Amino acid sequence: MFSNLIYKMVPNYKFIYAGKNIELPNIIKTRIQNYWNELIESGKKYTNGKIYTISNISLDDNDCLIFKIEETNFAHYLYTVKMNFQGEYICRSIAASALFLTNDNYYVLGKMSSDTSLAGKIKLIGGAISKEDFIRNEFHPIECIKREVKEEIGLILNNKVIVKNMQPYCFITRKNLSFINFCFKVNLNLSSNQVVALFNEHNVSLKNQNIEQEINSIILLKTERNYVLEFLSDNKKIIIDYMKDLFFVELGIHQALSFLDKKNISQRNNICFYD
Repeated sequence: MFSNLIYKMVPNYKFIYAGKNIELPNIIKTRIQNYWNELIESGKKYTNGKIYTISNISLDDNDCLIFKIEETNFAHYLYTVKMNFQGEYICRSIAASALFLTNDNYYVLGKMSSDTSLAGKIKLIGGAISKEDFIRNEFHPIECIKREVKEEIGLILNNKVIVKNMQPYCFITRKNLSFINFCFKVNLNLSSNQVVALFNEHNVSLKNQNIEQEINSIILLKTERNYVLEFLSDNKKIIIDYMKDLFFVELGIHQALSFLDKKNISQRNNICFYD
């Protein structure tokens, strides 16, 4: 059986920044703005900053997967996610994340703080891309995940004493490809207790600097199949929407999809997504 949200990693890929804002019809802009105003009036402390969206995915003649990136804003992202917005003009946000494994066989997950857009959700460590993650006009997922991991849990991925190895693992998506998350698998030379200690030390440092922490707490999950399945069942209301699909692929229950299968992609997402 195939996964609904998880795609195999491909050997060749590029994230190319088009250097412009995505063009939305005025009626869509109005709906997004009205929803944003409602959120702010309800007391949400969001900032409508610039984010990036994937406007097109294509394959070149050498089967290199090309993601075309344009600019949009956080309001567009929230409207897509919270209102189940579908169709041509959705925000296909871009992120990088890491599936961490400790040397005593635990997965490392994070529970989001109450002031974030994913308040209380359990997710992978990682987050949305930033302008710092671009080299010239190309986004590099490795730059994003290094920055996010340092910000969220205080771990330096370049530290070979801490990190045994890391490699690109899969693409995590959401319904209608409204989210493209480049996921790495990272094997640590740290125990689960050492990861928690590192996180707690990082949290204290952030508080001393009056910096808000996105991750409220570390969640440790034994890598054994029965523990993972029990965790998914017990926490289905608070795990992020892709978590079950990711672990079903990780456990071999489902197979990952392929971005190289254009027909499959179009049928599953009810859109013509390729040039």
